[in-house]
Amino acid sequence: MKIEDALAYTEACFHGEFASCTYACPLHLDIRSFMEKVQRGSWSAAYRVLRNALVFPEIVSELCDEPCREHCIRQFTDVSLAVRDIERACLANVKSKDGETYLIPPKVQRIAIIGAGVSGLTCALRLAVKKYQVTVFDQNNGYGGSLRSHPRAELFLEDIQRQLANEEIIFCFDSRITSLTGLGFDAVYVATGTDSDVFGLCDQWNRLTLATRIPGCFLGGMVTGASVMEAIEQGARASIQIEKYLKTGNTSDVQEEYPCEKCNRYSPQGQVAPVPRTVMNKPEGYSSEEAVTEAGRCLKCNCTACINACEMLSQFRKKPKQIARDVYSDSVVTGELSSRSVTRLISSCNMCGNCKPECPNGVGIGSLNMFSRQDRVKTDTYPAAFHDFWLKEMTFSITDGSIFQLPKGKESCTYAFFPGCQLGASEVDYVKKSYAYLHRHLDGDVGMILSCCGAPAYWAGGEILHAKISAELKTKWEEFGRPIMIFACATCVKLWQQFIPEVSVLSLYELMLEKGIEAKTNGIVEAAIFDPCASRDYPQMRESVRELINIAGIDGRELPFHDEKAKCCGWGGHIQIANAQLYNKIVNNRIAADSSPYICYCANCRDVFAAKGKPAMHILDVVFALDDGSRKPPAIKKKHDNALRLKAKLLKEYWDIDFSPEGKPYDILKITIDPQLMAKMESRLISETSIKAAIWQAEESGRKFYDGKSQTYIGGYSEEVTTYWVRYSQTGPHTYCLHNVYCHRMRYTE
Repeated sequence: MKIEDALAYTEACFHGEFASCTYACPLHLDIRSFMEKVQRGSWSAAYRVLRNALVFPEIVSELCDEPCREHCIRQFTDVSLAVRDIERACLANVKSKDGETYLIPPKVQRIAIIGAGVSGLTCALRLAVKKYQVTVFDQNNGYGGSLRSHPRAELFLEDIQRQLANEEIIFCFDSRITSLTGLGFDAVYVATGTDSDVFGLCDQWNRLTLATRIPGCFLGGMVTGASVMEAIEQGARASIQIEKYLKTGNTSDVQEEYPCEKCNRYSPQGQVAPVPRTVMNKPEGYSSEEAVTEAGRCLKCNCTACINACEMLSQFRKKPKQIARDVYSDSVVTGELSSRSVTRLISSCNMCGNCKPECPNGVGIGSLNMFSRQDRVKTDTYPAAFHDFWLKEMTFSITDGSIFQLPKGKESCTYAFFPGCQLGASEVDYVKKSYAYLHRHLDGDVGMILSCCGAPAYWAGGEILHAKISAELKTKWEEFGRPIMIFACATCVKLWQQFIPEVSVLSLYELMLEKGIEAKTNGIVEAAIFDPCASRDYPQMRESVRELINIAGIDGRELPFHDEKAKCCGWGGHIQIANAQLYNKIVNNRIAADSSPYICYCANCRDVFAAKGKPAMHILDVVFALDDGSRKPPAIKKKHDNALRLKAKLLKEYWDIDFSPEGKPYDILKITIDPQLMAKMESRLISETSIKAAIWQAEESGRKFYDGKSQTYIGGYSEEVTTYWVRYSQTGPHTYCLHNVYCHRMRYTE
């Protein structure tokens, strides 16, 4: 991985960058930071921000024409912030305006500043602070340049004297420089003022670097036509360029750090309440309290659209560009997984894609996280335990739980139904009745492809594994005669279209709306519609579901997030093991959005909510009057049993094929599990099948511990990257009672 590869994902992000007003400010004052300190009444801290940017804050607060106000987001609601008045209040309330000095060893390089106006003085001060040897030449008998004739010259000269007081700068007044030849300095900054001698430097002057045709000689200030504010900024920029030249010997072009076009880029703020400008009760300016109140109108603009919309980004509070840098840094780190900084973060992403439409520039952090997952899989640096459970579930779905059958007696078909692996696992009748409906309304010309779309492999970053699954599905689809694929799951549609773009797709719900359904009732008269996050790009699917709900006589209410703003239920990206706390928070947040029962059209969404006690039903519960939202989600083992039972029923009914799954030796065991312990197992993704395997191994091998106090046995069992520990007792032949269970997402060896 190259750092450019990671940074490309967040290049357009401006979270953490300056606000629009700062880009409009010639001196690039961080107005957001300044206002935040004024809001707290921290005048000393606010003054430091002011002085560091403005160099001569008294001068600037008097002469600046406030271009920042033209780019204050407040103007769209009420009136722009009174920035200059707040700056003046800061100067009036701060206890000390003395400049700061730093204990830095003196440097040997000598710099000449020609011109003691504000630009030359700014450059001199910035370099002197860093302990360069600075000499300032001016043809007049004092510093200040054109400001010496200003009505407020006394105030300005006091400000200059105050800021220069702590630095050693040699001033040579009444010294007119007529030639730059033979000056004997390591660098020169020419800031001679309006209509002054420029020594022929304008011809090849670089506006960004301020460099001239003479190496080490720089030009800036009002002699270039700059305003007072621009002259101060150029002096500060010249100090940076001179230091770069002294260190590297070159003045290569630099990127514009504060491009003007960004002053028209406003951070989304949502609904902003109008707040009138604070009234100034005395003509000399704001009081301390008035300034704090006016500063309180500042929205401290910073784009946090993705963070506000995403629980994951909100939890980790990392700037998107920092995430990109960390993704790259982690890719080049060697050693243990613990030495990488964003493993947990990238593994906590639902991959729902909601951040992209929320971002004003369309930045998708999910794409960056997927890029990182894929890179880690390639380099074998991704914790396998984070996705091992779901990859095993996928393996079951594409092998034992799969069906690939053309309509009986046909060599091709016009349609094929792809219900996905979780629909029938949740409820057998979802698929059984849907296929019967399709078989009836499509004159039997519909095949069955019951398998997994490969989402677990895709979310795990397993490009090769997912590509293999997609290729196998494509092969089957072509063997079926390239039928129109009918989907019940939006995630399946999304992955098929992304990786098998040739396929023609149709949602089950669109077809049901077209062919018609019998109006039935499951006793529900009002419910909220939960759009799965993958449905965001499929308006026809969303609209069809709503029409079916309407036909069923149910008042379907919209959640605060719906359609293009749909949010993940928590299941996406398979984050439950990597970040159980975040997973639960997301699920609870979705549940709390509405007190009504939910109607979902994703089996995972329905089961996730039902597991938390939320009344939730699938749209197929409505269509076929199967459930009123009270059905509990099946346990992990029950889902497997459902999938196998569905397979057996379909094969027998439509193809007269007998199917019996291959058994395991531990199938003879009967385990009694307390409901509370079962709930713990489900939340930690521990299957009853794994419990049976652990007890079977302990009993068959004799490798177990006996606890005489509790009269229970303790046995362990490892599956690739997961180790299970069970505490149990025997209650009869092949019959056991489970007392406790826990697991490590790791494998132990002896």
